[in-house]
Amino acid sequence: MSEKDQQFLERKTEVRFTQLDRDNNGFIEWSDYLGEAQSVLQQFGVGEGSPRGQALIRAYQQKWVNLVTAVDTDGDGRISKAEFKTHMTDSNYRSTDADQLNRAIGNAIMDIADRDGDGRLSFEEFRRFPTPARAGEAQAAQAFQRMDLDGDGFVSREEVHEVMSHYLNSSDPRDLGNQTFGNITARV
Repeated sequence: MSEKDQQFLERKTEVRFTQLDRDNNGFIEWSDYLGEAQSVLQQFGVGEGSPRGQALIRAYQQKWVNLVTAVDTDGDGRISKAEFKTHMTDSNYRSTDADQLNRAIGNAIMDIADRDGDGRLSFEEFRRFPTPARAGEAQAAQAFQRMDLDGDGFVSREEVHEVMSHYLNSSDPRDLGNQTFGNITARV
């Protein structure tokens, strides 16, 4: 990996840590992951006790258990910025388990976001999707166009997984996944 790509990966890791550390206490904890799941549910008006709400929380919980098991080197039940950075910048961290867990979260969010149940997201459904919804209208429209890989005017489950995988695994700032969710270097 080039030095430039390594620097980008470190910046991206910093951004992701900040996103996940919802209470800004310098650690990622289960409460942060639960808060992210609850935020998605609130955004879509879905109750935690509903089947779709429970599925999303279970997916986040499985991801949390996997992450804390792999990353929490000091055994305190939370992830420091240093632990997270070491893990995320390690070329060996990308595992099939992590990809499957990210896919489970993506599936649970798709099940919630796909209001008409057609298995794909229209722009209006996508606009409420967690990351684009935090963006402005123009950025959400650009993200939708980038994620609509086949150009059919909809974002499919597979397109969501493809772009999420690129975002989570690529150190190339020009990669589709890294471009879809905005300018990472500007957010550090």
